[in-house]
Amino acid sequence: MEIRVDKLRKNLALLQPVVPRNPSLKVLTNVLFRDGAIRATDLEVEVSIAMPEITGTAFLLPYRQAMEVLKFVPGDLVLSIAPQDKSVKLSWTGGSAAYPVPLYNDFPDSALHAPESEAIVNGDVLTGAMMDALHYVKTGTETNTVPGKKRGSRTVKSKDAGVSVLSGVGVMLDEHVQICGADGYRASYESTRLSWPVRQTIIVPPDTVGILDLLWHKEPGKPALSNDFIAQITAARPLKLGIWEGRMSAQFADITLVSTLITGTYPDVLALLNGFKEPIKVKFFGPDLETAARRLAAVAKESTEITYLVWNEAAMTVSAQSAEVGEVSAEITVLEGSQLGRIALKCSYLLDYLAGKTGLITMGNAGQDSPALFHYGSRPIVAIMPMKAIWGDEPVEEAKAQEAPAAADEEAPSTAENTEPEAVNEEETGEPGDEPEEVEETGAETVNNPEPAAVGPESEE
Repeated sequence: MEIRVDKLRKNLALLQPVVPRNPSLKVLTNVLFRDGAIRATDLEVEVSIAMPEITGTAFLLPYRQAMEVLKFVPGDLVLSIAPQDKSVKLSWTGGSAAYPVPLYNDFPDSALHAPESEAIVNGDVLTGAMMDALHYVKTGTETNTVPGKKRGSRTVKSKDAGVSVLSGVGVMLDEHVQICGADGYRASYESTRLSWPVRQTIIVPPDTVGILDLLWHKEPGKPALSNDFIAQITAARPLKLGIWEGRMSAQFADITLVSTLITGTYPDVLALLNGFKEPIKVKFFGPDLETAARRLAAVAKESTEITYLVWNEAAMTVSAQSAEVGEVSAEITVLEGSQLGRIALKCSYLLDYLAGKTGLITMGNAGQDSPALFHYGSRPIVAIMPMKAIWGDEPVEEAKAQEAPAAADEEAPSTAENTEPEAVNEEETGEPGDEPEEVEETGAETVNNPEPAAVGPESEE
């Protein structure tokens, strides 16, 4: 077969995320050329790219050796690839290379099958919503490192969190597709305008989300041609999603991705959100609270990161204290319409949420023992579980509404108990004295999808 060097090099580069360096099967370090496509897999995710130039006998090509030599071959040259008995030879004007390879039939069969349900959806909405949720999945580390957040990065694999359903992104498919991420202490929820022909829930592994996002931004689907210029540039870019038992496929442009799904029952994130009943709300600008929280982060770190937020109709006091280090407080302005309240949150979780948010944020909850729900424009709703604190006075609900705190220290908490935030759907499985437990990995509650049109803000198509 013959093919331009630049085209082969580009398509091989798209396969890089699924070519393992140290696989359990040595043959997986190769790319399969067969039936008009090239294909690579790490046994969890498979990617194939259509290439009509591929004809004749199937063969394997060692991925990294071929990519290394093609770096230094001019892209406008035509490359000739000739498979031989247990070897493959590359030839171009001025050079050649030959490599020993296994037999092509040693390569795993394709995982693509006829789907039980499928639909064409807006690929920009789907990949964007899953990437937003991915930031909140369980990674097995104290601070989430998001796989695929920096496109092409795979710093955290799904196996780092075992087989927990919380290690993946929950996608509730229905008339309105809802997408969630949760790690036991935080949760992200988004109701989109995407629709699905049947009601079902899938849990997509984090690597799959990152790889899909990477491929989508390099080779996105293309909308049908239109004579209307405005309609053409605003048209949704289609992605064909298919689902069958334990697997999913995503097809767009010349790319087909197939992935194994995480099995289990995804927790009821909507129950945590409590139907968006938030009698206590406070509105502020993100950069104001982020600056205040950064000032006291060092002190909060010395006290299990507990950060106290106390507000009235005009201002919010943010504080942290440690018996060894001291205490720091800061005050920010809140907008009209804010109601008297207070809550204790983990500083790193708060800063993580506030990062990059430059506009107005609304934080609501149903009391200081309920999760804080953050709303920011059309972005997903994020819930953060509160930390346990002894405030040293009457519950805020019993305080007289007309009595605003005279000074920050009058409302400041006096002591703190176990300051880990309570877990989402927490189930006790450890011995007395253990650290607070996160969500039970295999015993999570069944997702109860309410009428989706009635909950949460929706993303535009």
